[in-house]
Amino acid sequence: MSAERPRVVVDCRWIGLGGIGRVTEMLVSGIRERPGACEWVLWGHPRNAHLAGGVVDWVDERSDPRRRFGQAGRTRIPQGDVTVFMCQTRPLALRHPCVVVVCDTIQVDFAPGRLSRALRRFYLRRSARTAGAVLTISQQSRDDIVRVLGVDPVRIGMLRIHGLPRPPVHTADAARRGDLLYVGSLAPHKNVPFLIRSFARTAFAAAGGTLHLVGGDAHDVDALRESLPTAISGQVHIEGRVTDHDLERAFAQADALVQASLAEGFGLPAHEARLRGLPLCHSGRGAMADITGDDIRVFDPTDEASAARAIDAAIAAGRRDRGWTRWRRAMRAEAPGGVGDLADDVARAARLALGGAP
Repeated sequence: MSAERPRVVVDCRWIGLGGIGRVTEMLVSGIRERPGACEWVLWGHPRNAHLAGGVVDWVDERSDPRRRFGQAGRTRIPQGDVTVFMCQTRPLALRHPCVVVVCDTIQVDFAPGRLSRALRRFYLRRSARTAGAVLTISQQSRDDIVRVLGVDPVRIGMLRIHGLPRPPVHTADAARRGDLLYVGSLAPHKNVPFLIRSFARTAFAAAGGTLHLVGGDAHDVDALRESLPTAISGQVHIEGRVTDHDLERAFAQADALVQASLAEGFGLPAHEARLRGLPLCHSGRGAMADITGDDIRVFDPTDEASAARAIDAAIAAGRRDRGWTRWRRAMRAEAPGGVGDLADDVARAARLALGGAP
């Protein structure tokens, strides 16, 4: 092992699994940009091996990282100086140093009962405190990790995913459907039933507008479909998980994006919407409070009338887009840095886990 270039194994099994998978994929792109930061080994499903681009080593692993509460594949981790787990759901009994990414502590705060809350806190605390270093994605999440899990702040680094790669910006298109778009899971803290009720109160819905929900596993999608109010069931399209191509098409077809979260560690879909020039309305909770601007409407996620007004205002802004309006809005959105910074962040955390300088 070189102190400057340790051999770092990155658990890439999360690619394709929600927001964690998207962050992992961005990290792989960053590693391709800066392969010299460490001696990298990427460990994940063979269908994603092409993402390494032949620049860094890829070791195939077919296990689901969620299986057996994250303990699947523990004995097959490639040899390295330190392993980076992109989620707190990870193997706990390890003989070598590791870095764990803890996106937020929302799962503890929104546990369905006292026992569940205690068990989740125990697991998450053990996952974070037995790691050599912890990485997170916002100052809000960092503060929560210190408060809820008792992790020494010196051991917590930041993944700079504010430097997102700029996606395609779709200018006004006569074929655009003009949906109100939501992207994310259907977990309780995402407040999706509230969002649906608020949508039903909008002038946009009264005029026949549609709410397009992207994300969530099959069980949650089925449960949500069964609970839809009959009056607007035909105007709420629940897609569940979609391909990257279909997600990009959903962004292109939307007039605005809405996030009604009661808590948020980062708000990746909101940042991606801004970089596409898409009008945005959100709840302002947690890290979402940092997403501000002249074209952003903030509402109270417990007040349906407040949310309905913000949705109508965002949709009106989207419908006024003509020519290069959306492109100019996207150019105003800050996009400092780039995915290469993620590789540097992980390399720094790996050296910290190995006992070196942060």
